[in-house]
Order: sequence, then C-alpha cells, then structure tokens
Amino acid sequence: MRLQNKEIPTIIHAAKEIYGEGVKVLLFCSCLNDQKRGGDIDLLIQTENEKKGVLARIRIILRLKLQLGDQK
Repeated sequence: MRLQNKEIPTIIHAAKEIYGEGVKVLLFCSCLNDQKRGGDIDLLIQTENEKKGVLARIRIILRLKLQLGDQK
C-alpha cells in the first residue's frame, strides 16, 4: 500500500468528522499496488447513518486536499 503512515489517520479522522463515528473507509485501486507510481487515492466510504449527499463529498475532498495535498 502506497499511503504514508500519517495519511491513514488523517483520512480516517476526516471521514469521522464528516460522516460520524460509525464510518468505514476502504481503500481500493492503484494505491494498493506498491509497484505502481502516482495515481489518486480511491476511497469507498460506508456509513450506518443516512446518506449525507454531495455536500459531504465535497467537504471531505476539500479537507483531504488541504491536509494531504494533491495526489499525482
């Protein structure tokens, strides 16, 4: 997995702030392959609560871009 140690808690913390404590964050696609380079971070976010909608998606994308920077 190509995420750095500080990125994992940052992603989980942001997801919990926006979606609540019952959130589950799953990583998929090229980030799982250590042999590949570049690429974005693909996340699947599952919640036990009702759907949060587009604004929650925008909030988490913005928060992660500010905290982690652009992924290339």
